[in-house]
Amino acid sequence: MKTWLITMRIWSLTATTMPVVLGAVLAHQAGCFSWPLVGLMLVCGWCLQLATNLLNTYRDGVSGVDQDKPPCPISLPAVRCAGYSLLVVGVVLAITIVALSTWKLLFFALAGIVGATCYTTKLFKYAGLGVPGVFLLTGPVQVLAAYYALTQELSLKALLLSLPVGCLVAAILHGNDLRDIASDRAAKIKTFSLLIGERVAFGLYIFLTMAPFALLGILMIFYSPVYSFLPPLLALPMGLALSRDALQRKRVETLEERAAGHHFLFCSLMIVSLLIFGAS
Repeated sequence: MKTWLITMRIWSLTATTMPVVLGAVLAHQAGCFSWPLVGLMLVCGWCLQLATNLLNTYRDGVSGVDQDKPPCPISLPAVRCAGYSLLVVGVVLAITIVALSTWKLLFFALAGIVGATCYTTKLFKYAGLGVPGVFLLTGPVQVLAAYYALTQELSLKALLLSLPVGCLVAAILHGNDLRDIASDRAAKIKTFSLLIGERVAFGLYIFLTMAPFALLGILMIFYSPVYSFLPPLLALPMGLALSRDALQRKRVETLEERAAGHHFLFCSLMIVSLLIFGAS
């Protein structure tokens, strides 16, 4: 079981948990909420993300991308079977959510399903579109989908609050790309880091890490009370440490996992702050 949990990268589930919770909190503040629907959206998001992780492991394995890393402890056919099984469960749950909410939600559901299915292909990750794709899917798409499923409306506030979430999840993936630049170049695959060049890639990591704090400043201008956006600033020291290491090319092998911690801390503080203080 431990081997499967590691292979599925269970620790990464915060990347899909936080957007759904944020969208649900904003919907609750708008006077719309449903525990069953929120539960279904969480499980659906988890299934699609775990399917993506497993299919990524499988496709990287058969394409020879991870030859410099320890081999997957689980047979690749078993990983593929588990990945597609979770994908099917995710699709069924997505259809159920659409049926319980509104058919217009189908557009959001299709975006998530296509992203999970095609992530590790020449249409997505191997085309160098991993970072911008993840930003969109785990930021605006997922937050707005959760909000829309509950309210059947779109919200500028939900869109603005989704941008920091998307940036920080994209930073997690980008940290992985920065760590693997040499091996990805040797495997002759395209990643966003290789497309834009190593120097710009490290600058992008800093931007993705620090942009959420600038976005908070913008939110303070348009929404009140201002102090409801202050608690996430407690994550600033971690963001500065990550940016410093990226600038100095230090501890590059830890940028991915530390970005995940930064994402969890920032989003948790923002969600708790909205629950306690609210904003209008």
